[in-house]
Amino acid sequence: MSIMAGVRAFTQAAVILISAMAPMYGAPVQAAESPNIIMIVGDDQGVDAIEGAAWPNDLQCHTPNLAMFAANGRSFTNCRVNALCSPSRAMILSGRTALQTGVTNVIHKNPSEYALFALQGHERTIGEMLHDLGYYTLLIDKWHVGVSDDQMPLAQGFDVYRSKEEYRPLDDPIAVGDEHLTKMVEFAIHDVTSRPDPNSPYALFFWSSDPHSRRDQSGREPLKWWRVDESLLPSGEPYYHQDPADDTERDRYRAVVEAMDTEIGRMLYQLGVINANGQYRPESNTVVFYLGDNGTPEEVAPRADHAKGSLFEGGINVPLFVFGHNVPADGQILDRLISGLDLFDTIGDIVAAPMEMRGEFPRQGMSFADDIDPSIETLPQRDFTISSRASSKPPKCWVALADDRYKLICSGGTNWAVPLHMDAFYDMESDPTEDINLIDADLTIKQEAAYLVLRDAVMDHWYTAVSTRKKLYADIPLTDRYSITSLNTKPRNQKVGHINPGLGDAVEARSFYRFDVENLEQYLPRGRTIDDVVAARIILIFDSDSLAPDETDTGEITAYVMKEPWSWREKTWDELVNGHRADLQVGHVDLAPHVIWDFLGHSGVPVPEGAPISLGSSDLLLQLVRLWHADWKSNRGVVLIADPINSLPGDQSVRFKRAALLRLTLR
Repeated sequence: MSIMAGVRAFTQAAVILISAMAPMYGAPVQAAESPNIIMIVGDDQGVDAIEGAAWPNDLQCHTPNLAMFAANGRSFTNCRVNALCSPSRAMILSGRTALQTGVTNVIHKNPSEYALFALQGHERTIGEMLHDLGYYTLLIDKWHVGVSDDQMPLAQGFDVYRSKEEYRPLDDPIAVGDEHLTKMVEFAIHDVTSRPDPNSPYALFFWSSDPHSRRDQSGREPLKWWRVDESLLPSGEPYYHQDPADDTERDRYRAVVEAMDTEIGRMLYQLGVINANGQYRPESNTVVFYLGDNGTPEEVAPRADHAKGSLFEGGINVPLFVFGHNVPADGQILDRLISGLDLFDTIGDIVAAPMEMRGEFPRQGMSFADDIDPSIETLPQRDFTISSRASSKPPKCWVALADDRYKLICSGGTNWAVPLHMDAFYDMESDPTEDINLIDADLTIKQEAAYLVLRDAVMDHWYTAVSTRKKLYADIPLTDRYSITSLNTKPRNQKVGHINPGLGDAVEARSFYRFDVENLEQYLPRGRTIDDVVAARIILIFDSDSLAPDETDTGEITAYVMKEPWSWREKTWDELVNGHRADLQVGHVDLAPHVIWDFLGHSGVPVPEGAPISLGSSDLLLQLVRLWHADWKSNRGVVLIADPINSLPGDQSVRFKRAALLRLTLR
């Protein structure tokens, strides 16, 4: 009997397709000194499509393996990702938000267009970190964050890549027994067990393309979800009818979820991670993560308007559990706020990766390794999660921030510094289904305070979201601006950054701004004074040069306070290069390589007004505003300086529109 025949012959519902396999396979994989890492991602699987005590499972999916594994580890109910797969996978790989990497929308195959906002080759991935630590790294099935060669797994730290594009066409939509899922599991087992050094630790990223829908291009199969081999469905549920026309998308989807549960159980057993009873084997020295990449699709979700693609919980709240090496097998269900961003540093902490091996680019992820491995000291917890959804027709970006009770969904900003569009604000404790938009009614004092906190957090962490309710802010305009390069040329627009910084003929550009703080009262609402100002941030308007073909990435841009006057007459580069206070930073931003591209609908036509860029609120800037207002002679403005990325060639500079403003938030 073949391995697969033996597996399919055993379909009892109460056991996890494991106990009958015990005599069929050889010795489990040998443990290594460093813990092996397995990360399994279900494609389009929300909390309504997984069995277990931590999730509602509104679709009544049968996933006994996953339920058992979660019960023998720890589950996290407040895990959120992005609304679509590519941005979610990029955040997991890099620990960086969609606006930091530029992966704000779904990546398609056309390299001439989509390579610009894919995960760029210079990004530090979790695969590269683990590979450099001596791990044998494998990415099985779905990548979906790159198109050009330097953006694919083999160039991003993975030793093995099995692409869904290469193997999925072998899965006939009508026939059974040739399941793509089964092929991918076979590859994972083979590639791990036959790795060059069987004693080396491995990191398996089994990023399944199931249970995502798969349209049959031939038209033979009208439903989006294909039939799977019924021997993989031990529940006995009537997913399939004698007449296929009687099948439903929801039943087909549930069948794929169940088949995936079965094959994941088999994969973990054959890798030696679990025993015949589905219990973790400590000698395997393996930590297993399981999560979804976004919510359940609208065709099958309980609420189509709160499903995949939306920023409601049905679109971004996904199952996450961890079990294995050093993870307490207590089945705890934790409500800690978790973002997909956090997996990078969490795994980094579990494998004790030095910070220098995690990359030079800023990350917004926060490790939750202390809830996985009690031997790790208590770590700070995040105040909110951040999720996003970009659309290109019309160009629009939406962002959602959620703390442990409230959630704000709003426009992420794409055009000038227009007031932030308030779409929705929810109390998820009293309204978990997000039906009551609190903005439609008067907020209580507590709700207003929570709203203001999340609103300011949007502007600080989602840098194109720069505005708030009209009555709560005032804009102070420029009085002076200046831009100069190290060649003493003066760009027409404000320019910041470097060209070929790692070479001897590198060119740098800096921009200077001074705001009309001495006349602040004339810009404040009637009856307000400087004493009502509680926050300050600088807002720039991004120009269109992120589409330049030779641009790579601009390092983090920081605003420093000037100590030398410049606004009353032009000065040379040599006079200004050391004219700032390097110890006084009043804002910063980490721009994506091609941040505007997706907002433009992939057309290459720039938004005429430009896109807003916030440098974030700064307590020091607020103090300076008060000082500058009291003593106008002390107001020498700020300079914007970009960090060079010496490992990258090409143009690392960006241009801003001539206009800029100092936005003050009022109490």
